Amino acid sequence: MNKNKHVLLLLTVVILFTVSACGAAAATEEATPTQEAVNITSVAETAQAQVFGTLTQIAGMATATNTPTLAFTGTPLPSATASGPMISVSKETNCRTGPDVVYDRVGGLVPGVMAKVTALDPTRSYYYIENPNYAGSFCWVWGYYATEVGDFSGLPIYQPGPTPTPGTPTATSSTITATATGPTPTSTGYICSLYSQSPENGTTFTPGQLYQDLTWVITNDGSNAWGASEVSIEFASGTNLHGADSYFVPATAVDADATILLDLVIPGTAGDYSEVWNVKKGSTVMCTLDFSIKVAP
Repeated sequence: MNKNKHVLLLLTVVILFTVSACGAAAATEEATPTQEAVNITSVAETAQAQVFGTLTQIAGMATATNTPTLAFTGTPLPSATASGPMISVSKETNCRTGPDVVYDRVGGLVPGVMAKVTALDPTRSYYYIENPNYAGSFCWVWGYYATEVGDFSGLPIYQPGPTPTPGTPTATSSTITATATGPTPTSTGYICSLYSQSPENGTTFTPGQLYQDLTWVITNDGSNAWGASEVSIEFASGTNLHGADSYFVPATAVDADATILLDLVIPGTAGDYSEVWNVKKGSTVMCTLDFSIKVAP
């Protein structure tokens, strides 16, 4: 019986030891408990939600406060397709009452502005546009500095109106008005002389300077009045500082003055420039005009 008790006690110790060993092994395998994993996932999900919420809030603030406002700093250039044929100019250009320098200046077109073209002159060297300075009125712009945009093939051709009355006669002139009518011609023929000029010969300009007008005022010293398109001024020699080789002189009475305005194009290279023009009636040279400038930086 005692022997049985010892056996029973020994078995009890063995069983307890085995259970204790099994418990230790289970604790090692559960080093990362399931509940901890759940807690970590929950924390990650919460953090992700917070980050997403913050980003959403930042995006909302950017939409509310940082969306740029698209606005033009100036008047946009109109579309050539939508508005028809148009021009722009590279330099300031006079706008006149007719397609020639003899007509009065009534405005001007500046670089960076597009102008819709309504018609052309017979030579296609001038464009008929709305006056940039006076809405509702129209004038002619010389095409030397112009760039065309759009289709010009369908534009009408406008015939120029009558040339303006020439300027004030000289103080010694016996005829007050400079018109095509005058005294009955005698044998003295066609003669002219230079009365005034602006700018003076030898004036200095910078290379490529924006042009201005060369103004010659000539006097009809002959006994024949000059009819419209009867007398012309033609380039003879030197450097042509203008846009064409010949221009008509306005109709002018005997002893009266005619004003000739030529658009002056300043060369882009420094140097001395001169030109000679002849005032002619047919093949007859009535007088000679010369002009010279200096171009320096």
